[in-house]
Amino acid sequence: MKLGTLEIHRGEKKSGYLKVKGCGLELPVTVIRGEGKRTALVTAGIHSAEYVGIQAAVELAQELCPEQVKGTVIIVPLVNVSGFAHRTMSMVYEDGKNLNREFPGAAEGTA
Repeated sequence: MKLGTLEIHRGEKKSGYLKVKGCGLELPVTVIRGEGKRTALVTAGIHSAEYVGIQAAVELAQELCPEQVKGTVIIVPLVNVSGFAHRTMSMVYEDGKNLNREFPGAAEGTA
């Protein structure tokens, strides 16, 4: 499996960053790949001041091992990285939008 620049094989756990196209941002990511075909995505930090969810995702990424999962678990513990860095609480720093109100987004859209 390839996710951004990470290549993860069955039985592996890898962490790195996913580049967000067109804006220079990078999202932290951990991928835990066990045996099986199903995939689960865990995200946190859509609102950058929701610290408990961010911490829970960080701890899950640290503690979960490939032997414990059937399939693949992708964990993005902080989606609103610029809001977190600039303490904008629920808004994306670059465009002032509430990321939680922008799903699914648009390829031609803002950060």
